[in-house]
Amino acid sequence: MDISEDIVYHPIDDSSFGNVRQLDPSPILEAILFWGPATNGTVHWRTSYAFTADSESATKFRGISLDMYMPKRHIYQQPNMINNFGTLKLTARRGALTSSRTSVMQKIPFNKPITVTQLLDAVEKHNLQHYQFNADAQSGCLFWQLSLLNKLVSLGWIPMTTIEEIQKKIEEFRSKSAANQQIIPYPPVQGTFYNPRDEIGFFREYADDQVRKSDERTEAAHAEFRIFVYYF
Repeated sequence: MDISEDIVYHPIDDSSFGNVRQLDPSPILEAILFWGPATNGTVHWRTSYAFTADSESATKFRGISLDMYMPKRHIYQQPNMINNFGTLKLTARRGALTSSRTSVMQKIPFNKPITVTQLLDAVEKHNLQHYQFNADAQSGCLFWQLSLLNKLVSLGWIPMTTIEEIQKKIEEFRSKSAANQQIIPYPPVQGTFYNPRDEIGFFREYADDQVRKSDERTEAAHAEFRIFVYYF
């Protein structure tokens, strides 16, 4: 799903990096590291992207990571509802590209030179930053990361065997113990990619409804005041 540039949408959160698209030249990516540390009893999956050694930004950063997570508050969150909309966070990695608590890790080479700008443009062009976690399970990060990698496979940027190799590693890790099965739900819990036009439409309707109710309350207050004046 392509998103028109004139549509207001929920952007990638790159506040910890600054505007990465202003890095000139845009850093070239060497490989992807798919990894997942155990967080609050379950594994939260991320992907990191290593810069090539000759990238100018490699003197300051070793790479970046992409983390689709579920914030407590979100611009598209419905009033009085627990949020299940995701935010895609872009983080600079000055030190290690993964955590020492990683349960599963897979290194994925790029088939050709790809820049940070190309990666982020692909994410936005294909609407991958607009994602809702599964509301019942409050999960869905693995499904999102695999969806991103599937898109990179379809673009010819990474090997076709990528997903199979990751699935094999996850299944091997889960087979080692019941505890491992608890921290990695599998098959992946599926979230939903959404069209921001629909959410914007919802909020326009909600805002119009709130204005209408406010007008009704104001008119009711004026009517009460007129009655009060009439009697006194």
